[in-house]
Amino acid sequence: MSTGVVDAPPAVVSSCRISRGCQPGQMSWGVQVDDLTDAEVAHGFRAGDEVCLSEAYGRWSSLVYTVALRSLGNREDAEDVTQQVFVSAWRGRERYNPDAGTLAGWLIGITRHTIADRWAAAQRDQRVLRAVGSVTV
Repeated sequence: MSTGVVDAPPAVVSSCRISRGCQPGQMSWGVQVDDLTDAEVAHGFRAGDEVCLSEAYGRWSSLVYTVALRSLGNREDAEDVTQQVFVSAWRGRERYNPDAGTLAGWLIGITRHTIADRWAAAQRDQRVLRAVGSVTV
C-alpha cells in the first residue's frame, strides 16, 4: 500500500553515532542514530545537535516535501519550501515545545505557514503584474 509520500531531495547524512537523546557534548559510540526514538531526535534537535537535525531531515523531509508539492503543484517550489521549513525550524528550535506535540507536527505547522506565505507572495506578484499591464505609456 502506498502512503503517497514523495521522496524529498537527498540530504547529507552524518555517519556519526551519538548518545541517547543527541545531547551535545555527550557523544557515545554505543548508539546508532537510527536507533533513536522520534522523541530523542526531537530533544536533540531542540538542544542544537546538528546530527539530530540531519536525522530529523532524513525522517520528515519527505513528508514536508509531499505536503508542499501537493499544495503548490510545482517541484521547485516544493523543494524551496522544504529547505525553508528546515532552516526556519533550526533557527527557531528553542520555540519547539515537545509537550505541545511531536517534532513532525511542529514541522508541518511551519510547512503550512511557509506555503501560505508562498501563496500570498504569488498573489501579490499577480496584482503587480496586472497593475503594470494596465498602465498605458
